[in-house]
Amino acid sequence: MQAFLRMTATVVLSGLSAFGQTVPPPIVIERVTVIDVATGQRRPGMSVLIREGKIAQVDSRVATPHGAIRVNGAGKFLIPGLWDMHTHHQASGISSLGLFIAKGVTGTRDMGGDLDFILPLRDRIRSGELLGPEIVSAGPILDDAPQFPFRLRITNADEARKAVRELKARGG
Repeated sequence: MQAFLRMTATVVLSGLSAFGQTVPPPIVIERVTVIDVATGQRRPGMSVLIREGKIAQVDSRVATPHGAIRVNGAGKFLIPGLWDMHTHHQASGISSLGLFIAKGVTGTRDMGGDLDFILPLRDRIRSGELLGPEIVSAGPILDDAPQFPFRLRITNADEARKAVRELKARGG
């Protein structure tokens, strides 16, 4: 269950880091219904303890540490972070990042963009400078389409292999 909730904790903690918190206080979400997506079961009346960005405990009874932020989850549901598997952040722009988080999307797969745009954006999110989803990106679309945005024109297998190696070396 903890692995499924990790991204939810990331969203909460990203919000705190946006307010200058470097070591966030513990967070306890109390009386929440946890949705176990592996089994499809609802687990009502659960408490979730988050320490230093990680789910530390999910149980019906959790001791609240001194100084913890307490969140009343009664009547609410806690689900894993959602993923949008087809995004183009370069086209939608930086201003759309908060919308992903607001809708519960904590991770995205960017399906084509310039690495000079997407890698710094990904780094700014990871560092806490920007609030946004985790971004997985390979870089531009590799194909032979003429003059389409966010593409690298490839006309044969050798060019394709070379392009993939270069993109991987850059971190795409």
